[in-house]
Amino acid sequence: MTPRDTRRAIKIKPYCEFEQTNERTAQLDAIFFEASGVQKFDDNEAQAAFRWRWLGQYLANEPEHAFLAVSDDNEMCGYLVGSLEDPALRPEFLDLAYVQAFAPTTTQFPAHLHINVAARHRGRGIGKLLVHAFQSHARSAGALGVHVVTAAGHRNVKFYQDLGFKQRAETIWLDKHVICLCHALRSQSQ
Repeated sequence: MTPRDTRRAIKIKPYCEFEQTNERTAQLDAIFFEASGVQKFDDNEAQAAFRWRWLGQYLANEPEHAFLAVSDDNEMCGYLVGSLEDPALRPEFLDLAYVQAFAPTTTQFPAHLHINVAARHRGRGIGKLLVHAFQSHARSAGALGVHVVTAAGHRNVKFYQDLGFKQRAETIWLDKHVICLCHALRSQSQ
């Protein structure tokens, strides 16, 4: 038997189905910080602000749009947090210049997501399952489309393209070339 054959089954479940415990929060944080592009912070306050922006506010304010990937023995393998609202219309994102640069695109693809899978669980299709769960949820709620923002050339660009996302916009943010990848959830002019 190969190592791949011995891996446990993964289930994608809505975040709201889980009891919120300190252990669950610690598991989410471990995956979040392990996968983050930012690994060093000036202080604990900067680290907490970073976590709030990209994870915490979604879990606190929109937990109904979050999904967890969990093994059959209850190990958290990854998560997806998202929103069905266009970030260009939300005050908490106005300080991110790329949000306004992408506003003409995100009106057509308003839902957005942030996804992370624990390094040891990557390459198993967990990310794909999480994105499909969110897309199905967003489609059921009436969202026209979903977008993600990432740096051009990052490994996740191919991941999203393989899922049918197409680059619709680009800009420079903090001296990096960032792109907006979009996927229609309903028929619309593309």
